[in-house]
Amino acid sequence: MSVQGLPLHPLVVHFAIVFLLLVAGAQILAVVLSRFRTWIGWGLPVGGVVAAITVKITTMSGQDLIGEQGTPLAQAHQVWGERLELLAYALAVVTVLHWVVTSSWGRMRFAEQLPGWAGTAVGVLALLIAVAVIVVTTITGHSGATAVWS
Repeated sequence: MSVQGLPLHPLVVHFAIVFLLLVAGAQILAVVLSRFRTWIGWGLPVGGVVAAITVKITTMSGQDLIGEQGTPLAQAHQVWGERLELLAYALAVVTVLHWVVTSSWGRMRFAEQLPGWAGTAVGVLALLIAVAVIVVTTITGHSGATAVWS
Protein backbone atom coordinates (compact mmCIF):
# COMPACT_ATOMS: atom_id res chain seq x y z
CA MET A 1 0.00 0.00 0.00
CA SER A 2 1.21 3.46 -0.79
CA VAL A 3 0.02 7.04 -0.79
CA GLN A 4 1.23 9.02 -3.80
CA GLY A 5 4.21 6.72 -4.17
CA LEU A 6 5.18 6.73 -0.47
CA PRO A 7 4.83 3.48 1.47
CA LEU A 8 1.85 3.66 3.85
CA HIS A 9 3.65 1.98 6.77
CA PRO A 10 5.96 4.86 7.72
CA LEU A 11 3.05 7.26 7.37
CA VAL A 12 0.69 5.44 9.77
CA VAL A 13 3.11 3.78 12.16
CA HIS A 14 3.65 6.83 14.34
CA PHE A 15 -0.07 7.46 14.72
CA ALA A 16 -0.60 3.83 15.76
CA ILE A 17 2.27 3.92 18.25
CA VAL A 18 1.20 7.16 19.91
CA PHE A 19 -2.45 6.18 20.04
CA LEU A 20 -1.68 2.72 21.41
CA LEU A 21 0.60 4.12 24.12
CA LEU A 22 -1.98 6.74 25.09
CA VAL A 23 -4.69 4.11 25.44
CA ALA A 24 -2.41 1.80 27.44
CA GLY A 25 -1.42 4.64 29.74
CA ALA A 26 -5.04 5.73 30.13
CA GLN A 27 -6.02 2.15 30.96
CA ILE A 28 -3.41 2.04 33.71
CA LEU A 29 -4.75 5.31 35.11
CA ALA A 30 -8.34 4.01 34.86
CA VAL A 31 -7.44 0.95 36.91
CA VAL A 32 -5.54 2.89 39.56
CA LEU A 33 -7.62 6.09 39.80
CA SER A 34 -11.40 5.87 39.95
CA ARG A 35 -11.68 9.64 39.34
CA PHE A 36 -9.84 9.26 36.04
CA ARG A 37 -12.04 6.30 35.11
CA THR A 38 -15.13 8.42 35.73
CA TRP A 39 -13.68 11.34 33.78
CA ILE A 40 -12.63 9.37 30.69
CA GLY A 41 -15.81 7.27 30.67
CA TRP A 42 -16.63 5.54 27.39
CA GLY A 43 -13.71 7.32 25.67
CA LEU A 44 -11.33 4.62 26.85
CA PRO A 45 -13.08 1.61 25.28
CA VAL A 46 -13.63 3.59 22.08
CA GLY A 47 -9.94 4.52 22.11
CA GLY A 48 -8.98 0.88 22.64
CA VAL A 49 -10.95 -0.25 19.61
CA VAL A 50 -9.61 2.60 17.44
CA ALA A 51 -6.05 1.82 18.56
CA ALA A 52 -6.50 -1.83 17.56
CA ILE A 53 -7.78 -0.75 14.14
CA THR A 54 -4.81 1.57 13.59
CA VAL A 55 -2.41 -1.19 14.58
CA LYS A 56 -4.11 -3.56 12.12
CA ILE A 57 -3.72 -1.00 9.31
CA THR A 58 -0.09 -0.53 10.30
CA THR A 59 0.69 -4.25 10.29
CA MET A 60 -1.08 -4.74 6.96
CA SER A 61 0.97 -1.97 5.40
CA GLY A 62 4.12 -3.37 7.01
CA GLN A 63 3.48 -6.81 5.53
CA ASP A 64 3.34 -5.21 2.08
CA LEU A 65 6.62 -3.46 2.77
CA ILE A 66 8.39 -6.53 4.19
CA GLY A 67 7.91 -8.29 0.85
CA GLU A 68 10.08 -5.62 -0.73
CA GLN A 69 12.72 -5.47 2.04
CA GLY A 70 12.96 -8.94 3.58
CA THR A 71 16.13 -8.47 5.61
CA PRO A 72 16.57 -10.44 8.86
CA LEU A 73 16.18 -7.22 10.88
CA ALA A 74 12.94 -6.40 9.06
CA GLN A 75 11.68 -9.92 9.65
CA ALA A 76 12.42 -9.61 13.38
CA HIS A 77 10.45 -6.36 13.37
CA GLN A 78 7.59 -8.15 11.64
CA VAL A 79 7.49 -10.80 14.37
CA TRP A 80 7.32 -8.13 17.08
CA GLY A 81 4.66 -6.28 15.08
CA GLU A 82 2.50 -9.39 14.93
CA ARG A 83 2.83 -9.82 18.71
CA LEU A 84 1.88 -6.19 19.18
CA GLU A 85 -1.17 -6.62 16.96
CA LEU A 86 -2.41 -9.44 19.20
CA LEU A 87 -1.79 -7.33 22.30
CA ALA A 88 -3.64 -4.41 20.70
CA TYR A 89 -6.67 -6.67 20.23
CA ALA A 90 -6.37 -7.82 23.84
CA LEU A 91 -6.15 -4.19 24.99
CA ALA A 92 -9.26 -3.31 23.00
CA VAL A 93 -11.21 -6.17 24.57
CA VAL A 94 -10.02 -5.44 28.09
CA THR A 95 -10.78 -1.71 27.83
CA VAL A 96 -14.35 -2.58 26.91
CA LEU A 97 -14.64 -5.23 29.65
CA HIS A 98 -13.15 -2.93 32.27
CA TRP A 99 -15.56 -0.17 31.32
CA VAL A 100 -18.52 -2.57 31.48
CA VAL A 101 -17.67 -3.91 34.94
CA THR A 102 -16.70 -0.55 36.47
CA SER A 103 -18.97 2.04 34.83
CA SER A 104 -22.33 3.00 36.28
CA TRP A 105 -23.92 1.89 33.00
CA GLY A 106 -22.41 -1.59 33.29
CA ARG A 107 -23.04 -1.98 37.00
CA MET A 108 -26.66 -0.97 36.52
CA ARG A 109 -27.20 -3.60 33.81
CA PHE A 110 -24.95 -6.46 34.91
CA ALA A 111 -24.63 -6.15 38.70
CA GLU A 112 -26.69 -9.28 39.36
CA GLN A 113 -24.76 -11.42 36.85
CA LEU A 114 -21.26 -10.35 37.88
CA PRO A 115 -19.56 -11.55 41.05
CA GLY A 116 -18.14 -8.87 43.31
CA TRP A 117 -14.55 -9.70 42.40
CA ALA A 118 -15.11 -9.28 38.64
CA GLY A 119 -14.08 -5.62 38.66
CA THR A 120 -10.85 -6.40 40.47
CA ALA A 121 -10.00 -9.36 38.24
CA VAL A 122 -10.64 -7.41 35.05
CA GLY A 123 -8.68 -4.47 36.47
CA VAL A 124 -5.63 -6.64 37.18
CA LEU A 125 -5.86 -8.20 33.71
CA ALA A 126 -6.22 -4.74 32.15
CA LEU A 127 -3.19 -3.50 34.05
CA LEU A 128 -1.05 -6.45 32.93
CA ILE A 129 -2.10 -6.13 29.29
CA ALA A 130 -1.52 -2.36 29.29
CA VAL A 131 2.00 -2.79 30.68
CA ALA A 132 2.69 -5.54 28.12
CA VAL A 133 1.49 -3.23 25.34
CA ILE A 134 3.89 -0.50 26.45
CA VAL A 135 6.83 -2.92 26.63
CA VAL A 136 6.12 -4.64 23.30
CA THR A 137 5.42 -1.33 21.56
CA THR A 138 8.84 -0.11 22.66
CA ILE A 139 10.57 -3.29 21.50
CA THR A 140 8.68 -3.28 18.19
CA GLY A 141 9.53 0.35 17.52
CA HIS A 142 13.17 -0.20 18.38
CA SER A 143 13.40 -3.23 16.10
CA GLY A 144 11.79 -1.23 13.29
CA ALA A 145 14.17 1.67 13.74
CA THR A 146 17.10 -0.76 13.80
CA ALA A 147 15.86 -2.39 10.60
CA VAL A 148 15.59 0.97 8.83
CA TRP A 149 18.61 2.84 10.18
CA SER A 150 21.29 0.18 10.66
